[in-house]
Amino acid sequence: MKITKFIGMILLCLIGLNSFAQLTKTSFEVSGKCLECKKRIENSLKVLGVTSADWNVNSQILSVSYDPKAIKLNKLQKLISNAGHDTPKFRADQDVYNSLPACCKYERMTYSKSKNEGSANDMPGMPDMSGHSGHH
Repeated sequence: MKITKFIGMILLCLIGLNSFAQLTKTSFEVSGKCLECKKRIENSLKVLGVTSADWNVNSQILSVSYDPKAIKLNKLQKLISNAGHDTPKFRADQDVYNSLPACCKYERMTYSKSKNEGSANDMPGMPDMSGHSGHH
């Protein structure tokens, strides 16, 4: 009886480790300025499949852990842009950006492709901000 319980506990631990191992961790730039932005960005990812999201105000880098079987990276970035914050793949809608509080008005990312088509500047990483005029 004790051996059966012991084997059962080991199996449960292995199953738990197996499901944990399927998480993906990634980081990418998300435009914002303040703690209010941080709250909005992180809250936009309180969805099924996301286990953690932490946006750094100073670096503007979001670190996120998620289950890629439950949610895709593009969907994560789209959720954030729907909340009013630019990501490397999606620019927030101008009306949503305009509705942000004044303290949250950040410098918009520049994109070489038309709005919301693929990644910025044909690169999977950060968009090129050089030469940005700063207009909103």
